[in-house]
Amino acid sequence: MRAVHIVDSGAPEEVLEIRELPRPDPGPGQVTVAVRACALQHADVFARVGHPEIEESFPKRPGTEIAGVVAEVGDGVEGWSPGDRVNVYHHVSCGECEFCERGEQTMCPHDRKLGSDFPGGLAEYVEVPAANLEAVPDHVEMTTAAAWPSSVTTAWRMLVSGGGLEPSETALILGASGGVGHAALQLADRIGAEVYATTSADWKAERAAAWAEAVIDYTETPFDEAVTELTDGRGVDLVADHVGEETWQRS
Repeated sequence: MRAVHIVDSGAPEEVLEIRELPRPDPGPGQVTVAVRACALQHADVFARVGHPEIEESFPKRPGTEIAGVVAEVGDGVEGWSPGDRVNVYHHVSCGECEFCERGEQTMCPHDRKLGSDFPGGLAEYVEVPAANLEAVPDHVEMTTAAAWPSSVTTAWRMLVSGGGLEPSETALILGASGGVGHAALQLADRIGAEVYATTSADWKAERAAAWAEAVIDYTETPFDEAVTELTDGRGVDLVADHVGEETWQRS
């Protein structure tokens, strides 16, 4: 099979190689997935250019957000068969600690990730834990399915499991044109909340307007002032801020 590898830190044209490898055979509790789509996110960029808090080693195979079809199942795997349409959650946790037991797998002290600690999905096949699979309905395209394991689950955690957003409430989504922000925008609208969004360009605002009551260009107007005016001084019930320190106080 063919697989992309990062052989060093640097520009894509300098450090990405396509290599020929044997197709992986699934071990116990594992599944081999024939990859149909693999979305890119910032973790893939960090894997190539480096991150101050991450010690990288090379070569490595990137690709964290994966959708495909089950090709083969290992011993002990139940509920999955060759031909099943799936996407793959990229966090691989221990399944036994206090965090895993209460559904907080991303807090697991033994958490490791596909695309950095394990070979990722920029390949024709990838071996993954069966526990990390989620079924993809027939009407959902693989490119769409590949885009949600990180961005949509992060947005869901912010809005629902963390924020408890209700249909009668109001929400502000910062960076609504990025992966997490765009997912949060659509989720908040689907929940039934009144949604405000920020972005930085007309074409991005046009897309966000399909789900937002109002879209704020934060390069022209401070978003906190705009929201205060739009809500007659009330503000909103929830702010989905995945930007960080730069916007936290104003949020």
